[in-house]
Amino acid sequence: MCVIAKKFPMVVTLIIFLLILSVLVIVHEMGHFFTAKYFGVKVDEFGIGFPPKASVVHTSKDGVKWTLNWLPLGGFVKFKGEDGSGKDEPDSFVHKSPWKRVVILSAGVVMNLILAFILLTAGFSIGWPQDLTNATVPKQYVKNEQVIVIYVEKNTPAYTAGIEVGDIIEQVNGTQISDHSALQSVIEKSGGIEVELGIARAGERINKKLIPENITFTPDKENVDVKPIEKIGIGVALGKLGVVQYPIHKALVIGFTNTGLYAGKIVAAFYNLIKDIIVHRTVSQNIGGPVTIAVLSGKVARLGFIHVIQFIALLSLNLAIINILPIPALDGGRVLFVLIEKFKGRAVSIQVENSIHFIGFWLLILVTILITVRDIQKFQLWDKVKNFIVS
Repeated sequence: MCVIAKKFPMVVTLIIFLLILSVLVIVHEMGHFFTAKYFGVKVDEFGIGFPPKASVVHTSKDGVKWTLNWLPLGGFVKFKGEDGSGKDEPDSFVHKSPWKRVVILSAGVVMNLILAFILLTAGFSIGWPQDLTNATVPKQYVKNEQVIVIYVEKNTPAYTAGIEVGDIIEQVNGTQISDHSALQSVIEKSGGIEVELGIARAGERINKKLIPENITFTPDKENVDVKPIEKIGIGVALGKLGVVQYPIHKALVIGFTNTGLYAGKIVAAFYNLIKDIIVHRTVSQNIGGPVTIAVLSGKVARLGFIHVIQFIALLSLNLAIINILPIPALDGGRVLFVLIEKFKGRAVSIQVENSIHFIGFWLLILVTILITVRDIQKFQLWDKVKNFIVS
């Protein structure tokens, strides 16, 4: 696998991306599947990916067709009566009471939230890399403390020496170091004297020699009242990184708390995104689609298994939040129509609802294509694909 990864990194990245996406989709759709079965709704199909259909993998005894489809960006569970037919048949989706339909439609979101909670809890109990610079974590739960570079100022000794954000500074002048304040103390006493830093970067060990000098910087550049400070330094901001490991009972509580915390941040991010689209008619360059997720999947996988767990947890939360939004074709959009039926006393015409979902689905596909094109340009993937084909 290591040989393949070095020779064909794009292929490995794609495989990792598809595996991660498959986990998220299967967990989500299993929520719909099991709740539908629980409430006695007949399931016609369980599909991975969106049509056109590639193949029917298996047909189970209860008549469920397990299928693979050509658009690998999601999945679906097709219920009997989803199209409004069979209203008088007990095993039809449309026959069920509104609250049961809401539960079935929301179950995928709930499963993604549960998956995120389980993964975050597992991460905190196994041992989670965490920024400890301003954190108050009891010492007994912290191990493998490291000094990490979180910012490099241009035109400084660190910038000239090629020090990068994310570098782990392990040694100074051959002495092991794990506390950023101790490192800062050594540097401040070395004005005009060369120091050698031992750095870990992407699994490699490198040494950088540089001479600390007088550097002027502003601690808070956004606050005009904060005066610049001048002191001996190399032009970096340092942080403290460590592995935080909790006993399982504490990991459960912290996993639950962080699930809510991260979900809240994702909701806030979506709010700001929608506000920017409506008010400023712009989409942040930080917004990415499937290509960005694929690229990040490859990078995260190279960092190690625990980082993959964290990445899947955050993606699962993103999937949950996106799906519960009242957008046509998504779970939240379908829930909205059920709620309209409940409070209005009668359902919206099934033809009208299906048309709205159809339009919503293809608008989402269009947005995905546009974001994908932008991602391809951003990551210069055309050149990489050409090089891959030529090689």
